[in-house]
Amino acid sequence: MDFFDLVVIGGGSAGDAAANAAQSKGAKVAIIDKGPLGGLCILRGCMPTKTILRSSDVLALIHRAKEFGLSASNPSADLSLINDRKIRLIDEFASYRIEQLHDPKFTLIEEHASFLSPHELNVGKRVLSAKNFIIATGSTAAEFPVPGLAEAGFFTSDDILELRETPESMIVLGAGPVAVELAQFFCRIGTKTTLLQRSDYILSKGDEDLARSVETRFREEGMEVYTGTKLLRVEKSRHGPIVFFSHEGKEQSVTASLVLQALGRKPNIDGLNLSAASIKVNQGRIEVDQEMRTNVPHIFAVGDVNGLHEIVHIAIEQG
Repeated sequence: MDFFDLVVIGGGSAGDAAANAAQSKGAKVAIIDKGPLGGLCILRGCMPTKTILRSSDVLALIHRAKEFGLSASNPSADLSLINDRKIRLIDEFASYRIEQLHDPKFTLIEEHASFLSPHELNVGKRVLSAKNFIIATGSTAAEFPVPGLAEAGFFTSDDILELRETPESMIVLGAGPVAVELAQFFCRIGTKTTLLQRSDYILSKGDEDLARSVETRFREEGMEVYTGTKLLRVEKSRHGPIVFFSHEGKEQSVTASLVLQALGRKPNIDGLNLSAASIKVNQGRIEVDQEMRTNVPHIFAVGDVNGLHEIVHIAIEQG
């Protein structure tokens, strides 16, 4: 059995910050990450989305060229080339993170981790023991029971980033930060986009007056935005999936080439066997106190996995 002062499960932004902080104090640290190495923010989160958003921002400005006394004829987007740029930039960031994780000051083990007890962790064919554990496994796209959605097929915020051809039309389910930025991106590059939100306004965890201004802008850019809706069912058709929903007391429907299911994410805890370590989980989230400590005093949970804030800067601070 291998013993460490600290074992960090997950090598993303929060885990990397935690490992570096502990090692700088002289701790013997192991990082467990089954890969791909880089972390959610770099590989499938804020960095790739902000990279492609920059392309759509530039295109939107070009469409306003006349406003600035400029002339631009028929500007268009090539999603394949936009993705090529994204890949180049993300590879650069990921390579740097991977280099950090492979630093000899850490013991990096690229295997799946599962608790055997509050003090033991099964990692591949090895068993590790540590004074402290930090769980930093991030989040994954959550599943929602919309009748017919699975059968009709859908994209998530993870796999939509791999598209290389601009879809003719798209229905976006949800209107949180991830949903609205992807909806605006595709709308700006030429996809007929419909956004469906359950709450009375988009970005419902924020201020309504700010959200209303964003809604207005979306509609000005050609997006169809429905708020205060209830998803009823999804059906297949030869023209693409049809989403049925209620809005203002009436059943309505919209058909598109594809559906983006962006209703939310959930902490990535599957397979960790948290019950073996007696770690309390509430509605899929690891419960923590203000110090990010779980109910087991020597085990902590930082970043998206504790469900407090899905923001990379906060994840780093927690780590």
